[in-house]
Amino acid sequence: MQFFFTVDQQIGFDEIPPLWAEWLKEIPCIIAEGRESEEVESRLFPSPEHENEERLSDWKAHVQPDLHQCFLSASSLVSEDVKNLKKIDDYFSLSFPGAHAGGWLNALNQARIILAEIHSLKERDINEVLSVFESPQRTIAILKMDFYASIQYDLVEFLEENMPASS
Repeated sequence: MQFFFTVDQQIGFDEIPPLWAEWLKEIPCIIAEGRESEEVESRLFPSPEHENEERLSDWKAHVQPDLHQCFLSASSLVSEDVKNLKKIDDYFSLSFPGAHAGGWLNALNQARIILAEIHSLKERDINEVLSVFESPQRTIAILKMDFYASIQYDLVEFLEENMPASS
């Protein structure tokens, strides 16, 4: 798979293998599935620690709803963008506006956190080589997480190269 961006601020990927194209389409589904779990919700939307009741109440009333909306918006954006996957010979291609990069980063991060939570993956699990015969579902989750991380890496590089320099 090759990452590209164009002078008209389009981001894309060429030569996407069919399996990876499916994994891209799954991002909104993973997020939707994760939203049904209280453990995932508490991981995505943790309350501030060591705060008094008034601050916790303010957090729940003013911050959490905006976070929920931001996360849902990112998932919707990715859901719309992956509809643009195009089959070219045996591979796929995808492009979307560079302005969507932040939403993609958000959705990819949500998907990675949700996969880790659903499959009870800890950092040591992710860094170890697992045998497919021991736990195929966990192994696939780790492979997806690595794939999503590689896309995040490309998007961060794009943003760093295209963000206006701060003074």
